[in-house]
Amino acid sequence: MGDLIRSGPVPPPAGLRFASGRSAARKGLLRLLKPLAVHERLVDSELLRAIEKLDGNLQSLTVAHSAALRQIDEMDRQLQELRAARPAGDDDQPAEQRNGRS
Repeated sequence: MGDLIRSGPVPPPAGLRFASGRSAARKGLLRLLKPLAVHERLVDSELLRAIEKLDGNLQSLTVAHSAALRQIDEMDRQLQELRAARPAGDDDQPAEQRNGRS
């Protein structure tokens, strides 16, 4: 899409010839539309830059999200190992309650 916006409109085929009256009308119309076309091109360029920036941000977030998921998986694995290694009869009570303190 960026290439399409950067390249601009496709010129008409070279083989077409307009009658002199039609050619003058066409040139006049194009002269009237030029400021609008320039403005549209500027807006298109700004939109493209914003989309590209958002895409970069999204890619960064995707990388960070993947790293966070790996870290969560590692912490879950470590938690499972700790639970498996604790003595029998040890439940999820806080240490104060297990030692008879309230």
